[in-house]
Amino acid sequence: MIFLDANNKWTPEFMKYIEETARPSIKLTLTKELTRLTDSKVGGKPWLPAMVQIPHDEHGTDYLFIAHVNWAQMPQLDGFPSHGLTISL
Repeated sequence: MIFLDANNKWTPEFMKYIEETARPSIKLTLTKELTRLTDSKVGGKPWLPAMVQIPHDEHGTDYLFIAHVNWAQMPQLDGFPSHGLTISL
């Protein structure tokens, strides 16, 4: 798929793809503060249940932990959970 045309503008094909695959999202504002293990956070060490290991690739390298969101700490948003923990690797 070609993303940009000769004038450095998004191609109609790419814009159609974006519109068809768009998902609801939220904007997070990050602050630096101490967190408990299951608090919402970006980076650091993820919380996983004792029987769950960090997934890894075919070479045995752990996936990079990006963030986890504790939905009980978030404002209630339409289409998003009100509780639970989402982990992004």
